[in-house]
Amino acid sequence: IVEQFEVLRKVLDLFCNSSGEKVIVLIKTRIFFSSNDHWEVRDQIVQKCGFQRTTSLGKYLGVLLHHDRVSKQNYQFLLDKVTQSFSEWKTSRLSIASRVTLTKAVIQAMPNYVTQISLLPSSVCEEIDKHCRNFFGGHTTNSREVHWKNWDSICTPKKHGGFGLRKASTINHALLMKVGWNLCTKPNALWVRMVRSKYKCGERCSTTY
Repeated sequence: IVEQFEVLRKVLDLFCNSSGEKVIVLIKTRIFFSSNDHWEVRDQIVQKCGFQRTTSLGKYLGVLLHHDRVSKQNYQFLLDKVTQSFSEWKTSRLSIASRVTLTKAVIQAMPNYVTQISLLPSSVCEEIDKHCRNFFGGHTTNSREVHWKNWDSICTPKKHGGFGLRKASTINHALLMKVGWNLCTKPNALWVRMVRSKYKCGERCSTTY
């Protein structure tokens, strides 16, 4: 317990010195423990520091900072945002061109932050595509229109006869590949150095292409 408390104290000192901030209000400060820590150790550290214990690290830009297992429930907030956006638009009063533009510029761009930092479950991608298909087809709560073209054709580039929309899974994989590419080609970037140091990866990547 003494060693762990000493490590915690050094981490707090490092944070305060680096950020210029200081832990003043203990009642607003939370401490998160690993599941490997014994409950007695947790209690002693909490009593020693005066912090409150928490089981969640919260969210950053709407994304959970820590979760045990990736599931559809973790990204329900994203599906809720998509659903809410569609419900606010008068689908029946929009032309096909307007629906294509809104789908591209708003709905398919909405999850960009999430999709470039994590691999979404296939069920989430399918749900997003479903909302986009229904909106493009002119579906409303009171009526369902006929889909005159399948989703694969709609997601074909315009020069090949499609509408240029993109599947959620395709966007997700493309953005993750971009992160991987930067990991290999920008070894001096701060975030790359941190990732390589923490996970011991990327050292064999060539920096010349």
